[in-house]
Amino acid sequence: DTLPYQDFDLQDDWTWDSENHDKLVKIEWETFKHIIPTYPDRNGDLRISYKTMITRGCPHKCSYCGVAFNHDLYKGQRYLRRRSVEHMIGEIKQIMRRYPEIGIIHFQDDVFFSTSTEEIVKFAEEWKKEIGMPFRAQCSPATINEEKYAALIDAGLCFTELGIQTGSSETMRMYKRGMTNEQLLKAVNIISKYKDYIQVPDYHFILDNPWESTEDVMKGLRLVCTLPPPYNLLPSSLIFYPGTEFYHKALEDGFVSDEYKEVYRASFHAPRGNYLNFLFFLALFNNMPKGVVQMLGSESMVRRFNQKKYDRMWGRLYQAGEKARYVKQFASFATKGKLLEITSMREHSRVANQMK
Repeated sequence: DTLPYQDFDLQDDWTWDSENHDKLVKIEWETFKHIIPTYPDRNGDLRISYKTMITRGCPHKCSYCGVAFNHDLYKGQRYLRRRSVEHMIGEIKQIMRRYPEIGIIHFQDDVFFSTSTEEIVKFAEEWKKEIGMPFRAQCSPATINEEKYAALIDAGLCFTELGIQTGSSETMRMYKRGMTNEQLLKAVNIISKYKDYIQVPDYHFILDNPWESTEDVMKGLRLVCTLPPPYNLLPSSLIFYPGTEFYHKALEDGFVSDEYKEVYRASFHAPRGNYLNFLFFLALFNNMPKGVVQMLGSESMVRRFNQKKYDRMWGRLYQAGEKARYVKQFASFATKGKLLEITSMREHSRVANQMK
């Protein structure tokens, strides 16, 4: 609380000229409001967002995440810190006075739910009374409970994202996540219970783990097939971020031959082309019969098609499917009358999957 609020007065802020690409231009609100991301509220109306955090740090120390490196960097110090509710409310009031067009708050805390139930309830009560604006937040299966979630829904929570990452207990231990599939499903069921009050939640999943067996990956797929819709599955490729435990392990085990290409330039959002990843892609579609995915994931089908000689084909099918999904999302925006609210293709990609 001793630190000042974010500097958002734009008095001496400059950015690269996006039109001429030859100079810096001073940022004015009329320009800046078209740069700030927009997100849908409960009704699907896109609102200009303001991003902030009430906590710094993360309660977890996952082996694939750079946060674990930060834990070690500040060893002996209190890594997870939280502002008071009063301080947070003061910041939002200031930003509302300065920029009344802001209509949604995006909390970018690693795990917004990491504090106690009592503190979350206090936040929800003060937010509803003093702010009354919709907001977005991220949770983890180990920190969510229904009392917290219900209080935040009542206060205006309109979107949640959750890290599932794997359905294998062996991989979970490897990731040092410290949670079970029962906790994962309990968290998902809490979110699903309030689906009428939020946009489609994001569930994150990690693929391309070289230390996972085929059976470990299939356990994850079988878990996905039990998730209650609607949800937006976000499969991502495991990247060996420098300084993480997995980075050093990958170097030792010979999984990195070109560090620049395979670490620094690797695409987090583009899983590799192979049969197992293609099955996860099919699971993205909530209306895809889970029985079809499970049949394609049978032992005989996996043994037949999960071979390197087919990887390029599955990768191309994945890419073609993503393009088809993109077109479908574009058409969905048009039929909902939201197309003119989208100011860029990047913005379309960001919000399309989250809107009902």
